[in-house]
Amino acid sequence: MSQEDIANLADMHVTNYGRVERGEANSELHTIVRIATALDKDPGELMAGLYGTDMLPDRSRAYSVADFIAARREHESH
Repeated sequence: MSQEDIANLADMHVTNYGRVERGEANSELHTIVRIATALDKDPGELMAGLYGTDMLPDRSRAYSVADFIAARREHESH
C-alpha cells in the first residue's frame, strides 16, 4: 500500500502522513488511531516495543510522536 493510499484511508493529506511515517510530525492520538484504522491494526500495535524510561525525553518539554518514532528507531538499531 502506498503512502497516498494510507493517507486517503486515514483522511489525511499525503504530505502529513509522510511526515508521520518518517517521524517528523507531532501527531495527536486521534491521528494515530486513524492511521491504525487505515492499516487495519490496533493502535497499540503501532506502539508495540516502545517501553522504558530510556525512550522518554527530558520532562522539560512535550513528548511528540516524532520523538516517539525516533526513540523507537534508535532502540531498534541497537
